[in-house]
Amino acid sequence: MVLSPAHASQPSPGLWISGIAGLEQIEALKITHIVSVINGQPPELPPSQPNGSSIQTLHIDLEDDDDGNLLQHLPSALDFISQALGNTTSAPTSISPPTASPQGAAVLVHCAQGVSRSAALAIAYLVYTNRTLDPDAALEILKRSHPTAAPNSNFMNQLHLFHVMNCTLDPSYIPYRRFLATQAAVQYHNTGTVDAAALNMPSIGDGKGQATLYRCRKCRTLLATSDNILETQLGGQIEGFAWRKRDKYPKERLAGNRGSGGGGGMNGGYSVPGGDGVEGVNQGGIFVEPLRWMSTILSEGHIQGKLYCPTPKCTSTRLGTFNWSGIQNSEGAWVTPGFHLHLTRLDAEDPVRQAALQAQLNGLSISSPTNPAGSGGSFVEERSGGSLRPPRMLSSRVPTTFTTAPSSNNVPTFTKFTHLILDCDGVMVDSERPSCEALRRAILAVTQFDIPHEFPQDFRPVFGMDVYSCVEYYAARFASEHTWGDQRDLEVLATQVSATKEGIYKELTKEGVTPFSGVKELVDKARALQMGVAIASSGSPEKIDHNLNSSGLGDVVNDKNLIVSAKDVKRGKPAPDVYLEALLRMGCKNPRFAVVVEDAVNGLKAAKAAGCFTMAVTTSLPRESLEEHADVVVDKLEEIDFEAIFNAASMK
Repeated sequence: MVLSPAHASQPSPGLWISGIAGLEQIEALKITHIVSVINGQPPELPPSQPNGSSIQTLHIDLEDDDDGNLLQHLPSALDFISQALGNTTSAPTSISPPTASPQGAAVLVHCAQGVSRSAALAIAYLVYTNRTLDPDAALEILKRSHPTAAPNSNFMNQLHLFHVMNCTLDPSYIPYRRFLATQAAVQYHNTGTVDAAALNMPSIGDGKGQATLYRCRKCRTLLATSDNILETQLGGQIEGFAWRKRDKYPKERLAGNRGSGGGGGMNGGYSVPGGDGVEGVNQGGIFVEPLRWMSTILSEGHIQGKLYCPTPKCTSTRLGTFNWSGIQNSEGAWVTPGFHLHLTRLDAEDPVRQAALQAQLNGLSISSPTNPAGSGGSFVEERSGGSLRPPRMLSSRVPTTFTTAPSSNNVPTFTKFTHLILDCDGVMVDSERPSCEALRRAILAVTQFDIPHEFPQDFRPVFGMDVYSCVEYYAARFASEHTWGDQRDLEVLATQVSATKEGIYKELTKEGVTPFSGVKELVDKARALQMGVAIASSGSPEKIDHNLNSSGLGDVVNDKNLIVSAKDVKRGKPAPDVYLEALLRMGCKNPRFAVVVEDAVNGLKAAKAAGCFTMAVTTSLPRESLEEHADVVVDKLEEIDFEAIFNAASMK
């Protein structure tokens, strides 16, 4: 006989499900435990069983709607039921299960009608006690004894999420963090407040050092980690979530999946593992869950607003924006709720990469060839905790042969340069003029302000910079002549300028880009000396690829991993990031034995900051502008003789 919703049904040994009317059967069914899944006050229950034993009760305050948070109640509810029934390990599939649990306990789970909430909890129990079941299969089993079972879609989605988390609540699992963020948005819309204590605090973690740390660039306060980053492709409703089996969507940290970091505030992405192109870093920023340090701003009751650094001395530093209703990402998808932090306001620390680079830098004790008596010092000194003294400035016309005495130290000794890193614009290809003109036209198109544009003199201060640094420079220089808006919003302006510049530059160079003479020959020289070769540029990956292929240099560096763009790192030149990244990718043991060839002062500053030996070529700037910043200045690439320059540097 099929029972009506008013009557209790038994889907599993000792487990009964009903609507509120099923409470009339407590005595007949010898119920020992009751779970009331109902909003508001629970119904009055008998204090004890007929034999005098007390009835254990659990009240779950939950509404049957599209916003109800079933997940938060599952651990306590399942523990309550499992303790009562002796932790049943498998669920029956027969239609006529036994009427009592092995230890005589009986649990009644009820809601108002016995249709949605109680059914959802019963499904959770079936899945919890038989991990081979998924929620859909468990629902079919439940319907055999309780045909009216029909949890709402919100609850079913949460049950699927619970299932892929192995029937636990895993705060490190990204879809679950998305769910919690959505729940916070629901609470905020309903009440105008958010429970600050329930918000996560970014932390360095469990000591494994895997997560990327995002700090305020001004005061170094930790604001978020890659564990706080949310997917940005999924929709704002729970139905938009795409739960995946753990073997298809492994729980990994985002830190190890670098795309482009946002040097200069351009588009970039830390790809979510297995995420079908889903990105958590977008539009020059990161989308994060609501965090506890935001609670002061959020307590003001605004649906949208700006996020500022929480450190008292740094509260004027704008970090990003928020909108509880959602923010659209660059792919057009809505991130709900949207909490967006601008990468140009942050410093990203990748402990894995930093540790690897530091291990490489510290892995060898380096000594230079012994200097002749009376020499003024070596090219490099043995690392002893202090800094390495840079070599003195050399003329491009160095002697072609030098002799050096063998080292007397029992440590590894380098006798030549080991790596070569080439800038692209102005070193490999003659592209500075069209690049500067494209920058000028892009700024004009976006801001209606025409920067001075006599080439090369007007562009010398920005030669070698990434787009964000260029925009920042012009905004500061012409602050009194043009309204650039809030300087804290420059990353948005830079993003627009960068996107506009790409199209203009391709149009200006549609006939191709002219290569400088001597590039291939220089690379051949380096490889003949068994030197590693890489390219590090402030340009975007698309621009670098266009320059190399249209100039006939596309085969100079075949390994695309050895071509580093400013978009691959957090900061462009004059910061050293592109060169540090190139050193790491090449496996360079000591940057002092890596040669960087640059044409711009900003690029030379970046290379010096990375600890490299710098050579400047006078394709864009006069010798006198470069000599202060370079170890060697040449007029053309053909003048570079690695062995002669190394030996000369060693004797200075």
